[in-house]
Amino acid sequence: MPDTKVLLSGLNTFAEKNIGMILVAFSQLGFAFMNTAAKEMTRIEPTVSPFQVPYLQIFTYILSMGYTLAVKVPDPIFGPRGVRLLLFCRGFFGYFGLLGVWFAIQYMSLSDTTVITFLSPILTAIACAVFLGEPFTIKQAAAGGFCLVGVVLIARPTFLFPKDLTTGEAGDGGPEVTPAQRMAAVGMTLLAVVGMTGAYTSLRALGHRAHPMHSQNYFSIVCMGLSFIGTRLTGESMQFPLRLDWILLLCAVGSFGFVSQILLAMGLARGSGGRTILAVYLQVIFAGTCEWVFFHTTPSRLSILGTSIILTSAIYIAVSTPSRIPIFIHRKLTHS
Repeated sequence: MPDTKVLLSGLNTFAEKNIGMILVAFSQLGFAFMNTAAKEMTRIEPTVSPFQVPYLQIFTYILSMGYTLAVKVPDPIFGPRGVRLLLFCRGFFGYFGLLGVWFAIQYMSLSDTTVITFLSPILTAIACAVFLGEPFTIKQAAAGGFCLVGVVLIARPTFLFPKDLTTGEAGDGGPEVTPAQRMAAVGMTLLAVVGMTGAYTSLRALGHRAHPMHSQNYFSIVCMGLSFIGTRLTGESMQFPLRLDWILLLCAVGSFGFVSQILLAMGLARGSGGRTILAVYLQVIFAGTCEWVFFHTTPSRLSILGTSIILTSAIYIAVSTPSRIPIFIHRKLTHS
């Protein structure tokens, strides 16, 4: 029987080495719960316009600012000098990530939306290599490619798989969607991919120079500001269903989003962008579990295969030593 102290020591070493990936993994569990609640919210009449959704960040902003003031985080309003532009970029790009996903889930299933948004981890790893000088290795590229294959097998998007293989999704049973609406949803999801990539890269660039609450505060306030501009440009009037079930779902979305954003910011600050961001792929496993529990969707053999590929790739990156052969090499200028 293995020595308990040796086992605990090994687990502690593993946790210290991969703390970034662990925090990001827990954030994805929260996001899976948040998206499940959000999907249910889109089914309640009258439906909320995607341009009005970011207004709901007021709930998250109250939580984050309250915590910021309670623990006396320095510079609670504007954040530390020197990183305010990065904080704004995190909020700006995050807004389009939120807007794109909320628009898409009205016309596409969570599975189809997920498979497209999961282009962002690979793009983030590349962006961190290009803009931040972090190595993007052959191992990371291979693991990211396998993870994306796993996501495709689980999501089985209708534009890649025959219709008989895409049945049983959480989005089935809703109103019929026209080809034009679906194409618009795909386009907005690609916008979300760009937004997520920018947000993840901004968080990685921030590192430890700002408190996670600064990141969350900026995200919430910028989302509300851009949402106000969006509603003014589109001429939409404010309209929210004042029903108990909708309000409870709103609280769930706000709470899970609040905790998940903090864990995501902490995780990306504590691990390399390319390596840590691969933990984002675990969301598809958590989302599949939520679909099975809340929407009674039974996973197919392709889903099980995809899950196995994702888990294997994530564990491989977690336990392997960093590759000595980077794909991108950042060259810094030195002055004599």
